[in-house]
Amino acid sequence: MYIIIRTYYYFDQPNKGYAIKDAWGDIVTFKTKQDALDYLNHVYGPVSNLQSAQSHYSQTGLYELRHNEHARPTFQIRKHNKGA
Repeated sequence: MYIIIRTYYYFDQPNKGYAIKDAWGDIVTFKTKQDALDYLNHVYGPVSNLQSAQSHYSQTGLYELRHNEHARPTFQIRKHNKGA
């Protein structure tokens, strides 16, 4: 199982990553890494792999910074052990 960690970057707050959740507050899980990447591309638009590390992605194209952000959010796909 895989999950997606979304990290926002703010001027006045520490950078923290949060698992993407559904409308009921449950963490969204995926059977494969490719399923998670397909979800990112479908929900957030095209994403590109960041050169700094494996499994880190960022939205491509125009992104409007808001709410005191200093950079666009990043997404990390990582393994998830339910109950761990």
